[in-house]
Amino acid sequence: MGDTKYNLMLYLILFPKEIDNTFYIVGDELEDNLKDFKCLYLKEKKFKIRILNKLYRIFSNYEAKYFFRKNKFETLPIYGLDHWIWNGYEKKYHEIFLIEDGTRNYNLEKEIKRFKNQSLGEKLRWKLYCKKPSFGLSDRVKKIYLTGIGEIPKEIEKKVEIINLYEKWNLLTEEEKNRIRKIFKVTEIDMENIENCDGILITQPLSEDGVLTEKEKIEIYGNILKNYRDKKILIKPHPREKTDYKKYFPHCEIIKGKFPFELILLNGKKLKKLITIFSTGVLIGKENIGIDFYGTEINEKIYKSFGSMEHIYKRNSYINKK
Repeated sequence: MGDTKYNLMLYLILFPKEIDNTFYIVGDELEDNLKDFKCLYLKEKKFKIRILNKLYRIFSNYEAKYFFRKNKFETLPIYGLDHWIWNGYEKKYHEIFLIEDGTRNYNLEKEIKRFKNQSLGEKLRWKLYCKKPSFGLSDRVKKIYLTGIGEIPKEIEKKVEIINLYEKWNLLTEEEKNRIRKIFKVTEIDMENIENCDGILITQPLSEDGVLTEKEKIEIYGNILKNYRDKKILIKPHPREKTDYKKYFPHCEIIKGKFPFELILLNGKKLKKLITIFSTGVLIGKENIGIDFYGTEINEKIYKSFGSMEHIYKRNSYINKK
C-alpha cells in the first residue's frame, strides 16, 4: 500500500516471489506500472475547507473497512507506507510491515511531538479518525525495512531491518531482475549513453509539491548547471515531476522514463558523478561514485520545508555566486 515508485521498487526487490500474489492498493500514478496486476487505485483528496478534510478522513476509514471485508482481506498483513490514505483503518486492524520512503523515516521529531503534545480534544479526534502515529511508531507496525541512509531513530530501532539494496538485487534471478525492469520500463533506456556522460543531475518535485514555483526551481538548477559548463551532464527528472527540462536546458540530454533512479545504479552502470540538491536516490552509490550534494541550505524555502539533511549526507557543493 503506497503511492511512490521508490516504495514499490523496494517491495518488488524484497519480495520477488510475492509479486503475483499481492493485491496492490496504490496511488494512480502507479497505474502504468501495475496495469497487469490486481490493483485498487486511490487518489488522496484535499479540500480548502478544513472540516471537509476531517469528514473525508472519517469516510475513508469506513470505505477501507468495507473494501477489506468485501474482499476478505481483514487478516492480511499490509506492506508499504503507514501514513497514506486509509492509514487510520490499517493501523487499527492490520499488522504492518513498513518499507522506507525517503528521509522522513529517519527524522521522527515532528511525528513524536504531534502525538505527545495533544489536547483532550485532539485525542478524541484521533480516536474518531482511528489515527495512530506514523513512520513506524504505531504498535501495529511489526517490522521496518530501511536502507540505512541515515541514523536510525531509537524509537523504532528494535523494529528495523537494514537492507543492502545491492545485495538484495544480486540475489534475484535474471528473470526476476528483468521483470522489475519491465514493470518500470527501464529496458527502454539508453544505458550506454548514461555510462559515457560526465555526470547526472537528479532533480526533485519541488514545484509539484508546492515548495517552490517552477521558475524558482529552474533558476536553482540553472545555477547548479553553471558549475559544469564544460561537462556532458544528463538530467534525470523525478518520476512525479511535470517540468519539461529540455525546454529550459536544451544543451542537456534528459533521461526519459518515470522510474526510480536507483534502478540505474543497481543495473551495474559505472557513473562518474551524481549531482543533487538533497535526493536520497544518489546515496546507494556513494561508495563508488562522486556525489555533489548541494543540500537544503541552497534555498530558504527548501530549508524551511525540509530542514537540514546533514544527518543523511554532508553538504559538499555550493553555487558559484560570480
